Amino acid sequence: MHRTLPWLAILGLFCTTIWALGTASQNYLLIMLGATPMVFLLISASMILAALPFAIALHGLSVRSSKHETQQRAATANARLLNRREFLRTTAAALPAFSIISGSLGMAKSFEAIRLPVFNFKFPALPPVLSGLKIWHLADLHLGYFRGLRDMERLFERATAHRPDLVLVTGDIADDLILLPGILRMLAELNPPLGVYASLGNHEYYRGIKTVRKHFEASAVPLLCETGITLPVKESSLFIGGTDDPSRSRRSDMKTFFPQSVETTLFHAPADAFKILMSHRPTAFFTAAELGINLTLAGHTHGMQIGYNGRSLFERISGEEKFLWGHYQSGASQLYTTSGVGHWFPFRLGCPPEAPMIVLERS
Repeated sequence: MHRTLPWLAILGLFCTTIWALGTASQNYLLIMLGATPMVFLLISASMILAALPFAIALHGLSVRSSKHETQQRAATANARLLNRREFLRTTAAALPAFSIISGSLGMAKSFEAIRLPVFNFKFPALPPVLSGLKIWHLADLHLGYFRGLRDMERLFERATAHRPDLVLVTGDIADDLILLPGILRMLAELNPPLGVYASLGNHEYYRGIKTVRKHFEASAVPLLCETGITLPVKESSLFIGGTDDPSRSRRSDMKTFFPQSVETTLFHAPADAFKILMSHRPTAFFTAAELGINLTLAGHTHGMQIGYNGRSLFERISGEEKFLWGHYQSGASQLYTTSGVGHWFPFRLGCPPEAPMIVLERS
């Protein structure tokens, strides 16, 4: 093992260099050639390190069993101790292998087909004319990292069968900004009855917010940033707003940023309109619920990329409601945090990529 470590380090350095060159030149092929093996090495190493303490502990128990065995004379006792020692040794040896297999499975799962789950959200105060309204929620496409325009073409072909009335995109659309005009054109061509709207995520700022805004201005997809639009739907109205992202000013105090951003977004919202808020980060839901926003759509978390039964495993472990993945409700307000279409780190276990279709119903 000690002889392979230097070669693994050299391979990791080489892959990282290719990945960095691809990112700097916005070359999708180079990114894939460097990132894929590098991520596999990182995942395997991380899983092995996580399992190592348990393997060492089991090995120690095996050694102690071996020492104790020499003090025993009875044949039955020898057989029992030998079986125990062999079991501990086998388990200790199997843990690293199991870790590598789990890491490989998680990486493979990140490339599986994007799910299109359909959720029915019930609202007591929903205007009757909005009952049955279908909203297609897209978030965290991260185009340029493991997802390209061809992947989106296949996804869009499947989504059109659902005939969404409205398409909302909540940030982190493209890490390779060369792909942004293409995806905006594809989104506009969906041409749902109530339109397509987008809000900003942190990666829009990371990749170059000025360039992002120019691409949006040249497209038919409105970018809603601390503003909103009111859509008349027969005798009712639907307000759609989009928050800004705290990456704008590199602020980390979400407690003050989101209340200000959400309040600014709602400034021109009609009081009697059904209100939908696009927020890249689910943190805005605290304020949205206080202000009576009916539905908030968010992403950003990727469900921490490990989940079970429709919830992030990290949320289950912490025991705190952090809105990491799934459907949440606070009073009359509801939130859906999607696990996202794409990712910049290809690893998913029990938390598949998704683009949910949300159907509004009157309860």
